[in-house]
Amino acid sequence: MAIDERRRLELAEAVKRTLGEDVGVTLMEMLPPTGWADVATKRDLDALAAVTKRDLDAFAAVTKRDLDALKQDLAAHAEATKQDLAVLEHKLISSFRQELNTQTWRCIGVTGGLFAAFVTLSAAIIKL
Repeated sequence: MAIDERRRLELAEAVKRTLGEDVGVTLMEMLPPTGWADVATKRDLDALAAVTKRDLDAFAAVTKRDLDALKQDLAAHAEATKQDLAVLEHKLISSFRQELNTQTWRCIGVTGGLFAAFVTLSAAIIKL
């Protein structure tokens, strides 16, 4: 027979009449709101704890494996990035040296041209 709310109220009233208001209320508060079949036992909790521990251990193992794989991937990417940066650095230094060399020769050419113009102008001034 299933216990519904009407039957619980009838029981509560009967207990209050028989044992008194305070004792009846205390007793009814100690009973579960549904049937005893719905109350978890220590054995239920122990079984749940065991299953939960097993699941957490499995999750931890998978997580550790995934993190180890991620570490390896990151190490590989770090090494590749390091190599790429070394190549880029070499190209930049080469390009900078080439550009510096070009600018130096341009400056020498301009300076030589100015010097030649200065000498020519000086010679012209001296002839006057």
